[in-house]
Amino acid sequence: MSNTDVNKKKSGKKLVLIIILSTLAFLVVAGVIIGHSIKKATKNIGTQVDVVTPTTTDLSSSISTSGVVSSAEVTSYSTSVAAAVSEINIKPGQVVKKGDTILTFDTSTLETNYEQASLTASSTYTGNQVTVEASNKVSTDLTTAQNNVTTLKNKLATAEADLKKLQASYTTTPVVDENAVALETKRQELTVLLTEIQALIDANPGVDISQNTDYISKTAKRDVLTTEITNLEALVGSTTSTTNPLDAAITAKANDVATLKADLATQESLVKSAQAGILTETQKKQLNITNELSSLQVTSAATALEKGKAGIVAEQNGIITSVDITKGSTTAPGMQLFTIANANDLKVTVSLSKHDLESVALGQKATITILGKEYEGEVTYISKMATTSAAGAISVAAEVTITNPDDAIVLGLDSKVIITTATVKDALVIPSLAINTDKEGSFVYLVKDNIITKQYVTTGISDIDNTEILKGLSKDDMIITDVSASTIEGTIVTPTTIEPTTEAVSTKDDTEKEDSTKEDNTTEASSKEDKTTEK
Repeated sequence: MSNTDVNKKKSGKKLVLIIILSTLAFLVVAGVIIGHSIKKATKNIGTQVDVVTPTTTDLSSSISTSGVVSSAEVTSYSTSVAAAVSEINIKPGQVVKKGDTILTFDTSTLETNYEQASLTASSTYTGNQVTVEASNKVSTDLTTAQNNVTTLKNKLATAEADLKKLQASYTTTPVVDENAVALETKRQELTVLLTEIQALIDANPGVDISQNTDYISKTAKRDVLTTEITNLEALVGSTTSTTNPLDAAITAKANDVATLKADLATQESLVKSAQAGILTETQKKQLNITNELSSLQVTSAATALEKGKAGIVAEQNGIITSVDITKGSTTAPGMQLFTIANANDLKVTVSLSKHDLESVALGQKATITILGKEYEGEVTYISKMATTSAAGAISVAAEVTITNPDDAIVLGLDSKVIITTATVKDALVIPSLAINTDKEGSFVYLVKDNIITKQYVTTGISDIDNTEILKGLSKDDMIITDVSASTIEGTIVTPTTIEPTTEAVSTKDDTEKEDSTKEDNTTEASSKEDKTTEK
């Protein structure tokens, strides 16, 4: 073989190698292009769907309702004064300051009442003092009469003893004149009877006792004795008899005994009369009570006059909510005159549904909108009794206290209230509209490798736009937001990532509750009792 043949053979091999290498290079480039095209084509297979990925943010849940602004402290003013109103310068809705004079009285009647009470008390005290002094004097007379009774009893005992001695020494049998003895006996009986009649008269000074049974009996007996004595005196005067020398002494001593008995009866009658005229401890106590009552009446009249002159002033800053008295009318103790609401202690009374009660609790914060201005609030009262409206809706009243009130708030206006029921920091959230439910629970549709898959999740709190995901998703998952009847698990789709909505449109149940709760949100009584002030 020649060198020329050898060179031709080598050149042919190089050409083949070049062709092979060129072909391989072409195939590689073509494969890349074709693969890229296939990949691009695959990526655009199926319906396009909007997807979002979970985000981390602070999330708060809330409920929206409405209510009427009112004061949590309404003071009812009354008075203990009974007088005509001379001036009253208030009307409902008027703002008053502490110390403002609200009402003045015509005090002319009060001044007259005070003067009358003072005079009555003075008269009562003087009369009672006279009674006490008379009782003290009678007490002295009683002591004197009791001493006289003791003395007379001693004298009578002595006289009766002397009379017995004289009668015992009477030894000579005298010529007895029975008429004379009878006369002496009758005279003694008459003496005793006259003493008893006089004692009866003395025991009833200034009283007509002519109809007194005892008096009639004694005077009748007196008349009989007088007649008998007159007859006996006539008989004795016509009879001459011989008497014993002791007869005169015995007669004299018998007269002494009769006189002492009469005097003793008189003094004993005086003792009884004096005892009846002395005040007992109970009677003295009653007089003291009468004096104290009169003094209290003077004090009461003086206090009423003082209050009447002072009139009635506002004890706090506030707003007049009612006026129940007019100029010229007369007040009475306990009568309500007007009411003042504390403008610094305001609340909104709202109605909560059964669903709301599951999340609302005391102490939760709230945002209150009145006349376009927002205020801060706090749930301070939740009723333990539900009510039913005319439409049959069941609700429970609650109160939200406005914690930063100002002078722009008008009582009685409607207000919008948003109560924050829960807050979570750094919550994993997705749009609420992406969440679906079935009998097994809540779920979302994910896009994995361009295929729709169903993923069950555990949810937490939510606001209007977003819901917290506690379990079932990661930050990289793509969640379908525009779920429809064509969203079926296993379908091939093309995902389009969108930004999640963060701006709240409205609060839960806002539209639904706006109209239904206005009627019922003012019916529940306040958790703070109204105060009553008496002037």
